[in-house]
Amino acid sequence: MKKLFAILVAACMLAGALCITAFAADPIVLRVQALKSGEATPILIGEYTDFQDGWNEAMALAGASDEMKANGYDRIVVDLYADWNADDDGEFTDEIWNGAGFDNDTIYIPEAAKVTLNLNDHTINRGLTKDEDDGEVIFINDDADVIINNGTITGGYSNSEGGGLYIEGGANVTLNNVHIEDNHVLRDDGAGIYMYGGSTLTMNGGSLKNNTVGGSTSNYSGGAIYAYQSTVILNNVEIKNNQTVKAVNRGAAIYAKESTVSINECTFDGNGTANEAKKAFAALSIIHAVESSIEIKKSTFTNNGAMFFYIPEGKSGRGYVQNPSTLITLKESTLTIEGGCSFSNNAPVYLIESTNDSMFYISETTFSNNNASVLLSSDHLEGSCFRDCTFNNNRAPHAYFPYSFEMGDDITFFDCYLGNSKFNEDETDHIRYAYSTSTKEEAVIRVSSLLADGTIAFDAYYKDVVAGWNSAMEIAKTNAYDRVVVDLYTDWTAVDGEFCNAGAGFDYDAVYFPENVKVTLNMNGHTINRAMTTWQYNGEVISIAKGANVIINDGTIKGGWSCNGAGGIHINGAYVELNNVNVVGNVADYEDGAGIAALNSTLIMKGGSLNDNVIDSVSHTIFCCGGGLYAENSTIVLEGVEIKNNQTLDSWSNGLGIYLEECDVTIDQCIFDGNGVGDTSGDKPYPAYSTIYANDSVLTITKTSFINNGSPDGTNLGDSTVIDVDTDTNLTMDECIFRNNAAKFLFNMDGIGHATSSFHIKNTTITDNKSAVLAEDHFISGCFEKCTFSNNEYPEAFIYDFQPISKLIFRDCSMGDSDYPEFRAKNIEFQDADGNVLGVGSIFGAGSLTMVVSLLALVASCVAIGFSFFVYKKTAVPASAASGEDEE
Repeated sequence: MKKLFAILVAACMLAGALCITAFAADPIVLRVQALKSGEATPILIGEYTDFQDGWNEAMALAGASDEMKANGYDRIVVDLYADWNADDDGEFTDEIWNGAGFDNDTIYIPEAAKVTLNLNDHTINRGLTKDEDDGEVIFINDDADVIINNGTITGGYSNSEGGGLYIEGGANVTLNNVHIEDNHVLRDDGAGIYMYGGSTLTMNGGSLKNNTVGGSTSNYSGGAIYAYQSTVILNNVEIKNNQTVKAVNRGAAIYAKESTVSINECTFDGNGTANEAKKAFAALSIIHAVESSIEIKKSTFTNNGAMFFYIPEGKSGRGYVQNPSTLITLKESTLTIEGGCSFSNNAPVYLIESTNDSMFYISETTFSNNNASVLLSSDHLEGSCFRDCTFNNNRAPHAYFPYSFEMGDDITFFDCYLGNSKFNEDETDHIRYAYSTSTKEEAVIRVSSLLADGTIAFDAYYKDVVAGWNSAMEIAKTNAYDRVVVDLYTDWTAVDGEFCNAGAGFDYDAVYFPENVKVTLNMNGHTINRAMTTWQYNGEVISIAKGANVIINDGTIKGGWSCNGAGGIHINGAYVELNNVNVVGNVADYEDGAGIAALNSTLIMKGGSLNDNVIDSVSHTIFCCGGGLYAENSTIVLEGVEIKNNQTLDSWSNGLGIYLEECDVTIDQCIFDGNGVGDTSGDKPYPAYSTIYANDSVLTITKTSFINNGSPDGTNLGDSTVIDVDTDTNLTMDECIFRNNAAKFLFNMDGIGHATSSFHIKNTTITDNKSAVLAEDHFISGCFEKCTFSNNEYPEAFIYDFQPISKLIFRDCSMGDSDYPEFRAKNIEFQDADGNVLGVGSIFGAGSLTMVVSLLALVASCVAIGFSFFVYKKTAVPASAASGEDEE
């Protein structure tokens, strides 16, 4: 008996083990429960070891409205406990007629069913590698109410609408932390999700990734979502790497037609780009809206889009842009972007395109560092605007699309920072600007409007320099006030050499004073720096237009580099006063006036400097002039200005301090120091032709010093001069100093050999220069009066201090060791302080003028005591000789 009992016990244990083994081999993969309305605890319907059986049971119940009602069930809840993969043929069911939970081998949710599917971090994968009819993963029928939580839906590949989810009309679908990934549609729309007919989709968290739409033909739409007559709400969703297979396909991320789309705190990254490995082309658009409303808040757009080139057959290599791509396209639609959105590093042709009576309102949004234009608007409704937006460094990827904004209708920019945005000059009438003021404590710029009696009629502070400057110039253009005064409270540096390309206060990215304005700019010790690193058309720092009356006080203007005008300040037909302003470190390339160019203008400069400006025209093989100042047909007054270290990289440059054409110029108490210094070795500055050049001008210089101009070691001087007076010019100098200059001549009084100019230089000290004093010149009249000459020596033989062709007068001068050649002696006349002629150089021959001056004094004494004549002759000596032995 005991043995029998033991055998029975062992048999029972073996049976139990077999039962346990059987249970482990077939775990529960799906559970079905029912929820009653108003109750939190669900009712268990069944637990299944087979997905197909469980899902069929669940949908049979969910789709049976009478049974649901009879049991008081409000919703069927399905929990997944394992990944659900279709078979090798991409079929979720092996039943011929599919059953209640399947349709054409697709997971099916019946009409009007209310279903919650908890994926529990599992995946439903159809696993299709080629397209099939109705190849979506899940089909949701009309009016169904579906909630799907926490998992992934992937592997759909359809040749009709919908790759991941197909949502029929009237359905309401909520996805919580669901990832719709790697689904495809070959020849239709909506690779991730297709929805239409009054359906609603809400996604909270989760993602839409790597879905592709299109195929061998084009004009298909909606890589992630296609919505027709539907509502889409996306909250905190990642929309990434959704593509189109053909370049002319639209909406790589979202296509909406007659729909409403709300996007909140989402990320759009890498959509609509070209992907050779996936045979994906750049999309025509990333978000495409037709007769729809798009609302975007707190979302970011990065790395989306790429330019689309079309190359006609038989014309390889001659591609042109067709259907330029956009990030957001509006057709008869409304776009609202607000709440801190950002667009960066995107690369379509345009970020936003507005056509067919669309309207947009964009606020608190940053557009920066996109390889794209911001806006193409061929037709938008009145009221479209940008508010509190920042635009910077947005550059179109092709020369066909050079502007940041292209507008066919009016757009208002409210409190926007426009950075280096570029506008089509033909469209500036469509641009409107409005700026809000700030407190004095926050302000970087102040704008005041003065009445004729000095009363302040308008006073405002701005926390953005561009905004304040544009406001100031808009006000000044009205001419409603006697003068507009602008105070700068900060340094102002351009971004990538561009201040702004928009508004009344800017022209070609330069700071601009418009025509006929009356403006005072108080810089308060600050700097305006364009920070150019290469030449640019209209690359000056400040441009002042015709008729403007401008006063600039106390600051520095630097960093310009222009190829068609001044590098620092370009003045055209205006009246300008600069008080204690330093114009430094600017470059003129291919044009004149590195520091300032004044054309048909009046310039009064008191204090300040014109320093370290450069003429760089060598790459253009053109003769350019005016390192510190270039002036033409203008009145120039310089008082107490330092003109220092202005240079040239071109051996042909002239007037490295100042270049004058048809000007009336007064220079008082200035310093010219180190201009035109060069040595020609390597990529170094050349010695200039002249420090001051004047043609057809009146030039008055008083109490001014010229030191260290020219080549410092006295080499490579060429035919250079310190002051070059050309045709029809009158030069007057008084109480000036020339010391340690190194040019071939200090003065060249008529460069073209015609006696049309004159000069009168008095009370001037000319000593210790590595230069001859006066070139071989014609002039109407020339006189040095009460001047002192000493130790001026050009470093080459047979160059004399004075070589006048016309009559040259020395009146009461101290000649030191100066000399002249014998054949020019007849052109030199010596006078006493009262202008009485003491003698002419020809009776003495050539040689040292030191001896000549002494003998003239002796002649005068002899005349006084009745000598009838006195004759002295000296043997000619080279200019390099210090003196010679007298010979009777």
